[in-house]
Amino acid sequence: MAEARTEQSKMTNTLTYVWGHRLNSMILLVHAVLLLVFFLSGATAMAVVNCFSVTCYFIEYSVLKRNPTVFLWIFFAEVLIHATLAVYFVGWDCGFQFYPFAMVSILFYCDHTLRRDGFASIYPLVVSGISVAAFFLEDEIGKNLTPVYSLQPQVVQSLNSANGVMILAMVALFSKVYIDRILFIESELTQNAEFDELTGLPNRHRLDRILDEQQIGKMGGPKEYAVAILDLDDFKKVNDRFGHLAGDQVLKKMAAILKGIEAENVFVARWGGEEFIALVRDENAYDTLTDLMEMLRRQVEGTVVFFENWRLRETVSIGVSATTDALVFKELVEEADACLYEAKGNGKNQVVGKRG
Repeated sequence: MAEARTEQSKMTNTLTYVWGHRLNSMILLVHAVLLLVFFLSGATAMAVVNCFSVTCYFIEYSVLKRNPTVFLWIFFAEVLIHATLAVYFVGWDCGFQFYPFAMVSILFYCDHTLRRDGFASIYPLVVSGISVAAFFLEDEIGKNLTPVYSLQPQVVQSLNSANGVMILAMVALFSKVYIDRILFIESELTQNAEFDELTGLPNRHRLDRILDEQQIGKMGGPKEYAVAILDLDDFKKVNDRFGHLAGDQVLKKMAAILKGIEAENVFVARWGGEEFIALVRDENAYDTLTDLMEMLRRQVEGTVVFFENWRLRETVSIGVSATTDALVFKELVEEADACLYEAKGNGKNQVVGKRG
């Protein structure tokens, strides 16, 4: 029972449930209004049809929680049946026959959300084909049969206008929602591609884009900038003794300290493994970065990482290199790397720099 409640709780947070609930509420309101209009206009059969529709959409709230795919099939079938019966009872001029076309954009979006949340597809191309077939059926009914009810011209015109506005609104709304969803996915992809999942820091792909955007290390770019390569000392021992989860906590703490020095002219990223990189671009890049790295080194040295019952301490060795002659970035990184190895060879937990 507890597991069932947990699953239901998860369901209420999914994208499928959100759009399903809103869509159901919107269509329920439309049918309630139509029920009143048909009842007042004397179209008794259509009023009865809308009674069934309203009941159907009340039931749909429960169906949505249990099986969103079934919910959507019921929604689709109700729209087609209702539109076809409306053309038969009140005629082509009321505009109900165009609802199957409005379904197309909705169905494609809904199918996307179903599959995103792990539910079965409704095969929107097939359903769209059924919608087109339903339209041609309604076209034949409109051409060959006289409507059962002859509504007042102003009622027919009002229904036609209201249906047209509703259909356009549905298409526009779900087109916008679909575009917003695409933009959100693109943003997620960019986030995953340019940021390290463990630490949340930018990765090399992000660094490459920053270098390209700011023309760093290229002709016409800034001449004075500095690079630091940071490497956690004896990090392998942490993994070997306490496990990789402990190592992950150390990396996260290091990332948090690095984020603390980010600024408009200071860029930090994960370089790979237990290595990180920092980049400063200003007139006193070398002094600025060297001071920052010494401050960061002391902060790391004084930081305790708590893991289970252990108190872990780490240190970091740092190599800094700077240039004032537009040296290409790769060469500057190689110089910073050489300074890092010098810091390691001199006993670790220190900053070694070289001004170009």
